[in-house]
Amino acid sequence: MISLSPAFFVERLTLWGADAAHGSRWPALPFREPVEPDGILSASAKVRIMDELCAEFGLSRSDCVAYGDSLSDTALFAAVPASVAVNADHHVSALASYAYDGRDLREAYELVRADG
Repeated sequence: MISLSPAFFVERLTLWGADAAHGSRWPALPFREPVEPDGILSASAKVRIMDELCAEFGLSRSDCVAYGDSLSDTALFAAVPASVAVNADHHVSALASYAYDGRDLREAYELVRADG
């Protein structure tokens, strides 16, 4: 999982079975410190992290699927063969292989699995 969301949130997904979780570095809650801009993942950082994870797990970009909702996901969508726009804005809707609107991410996941 690679997300602009706060790392303290994204890392919880490892409890649900995610092998890796990378999020933006935000101050601890409640926010009493300023946000460090260098800690916020950029679109290019998402692609770099994906490449690092591919190397770590012995995968290639062709093994990956990107899920996203906004402009920060466009570079990732361009880097992989399959992508799912999830409750997405216009920045990624037109780029996505699939589109999902709803509240159950398992359904978004099934879109790709159903296609093979």
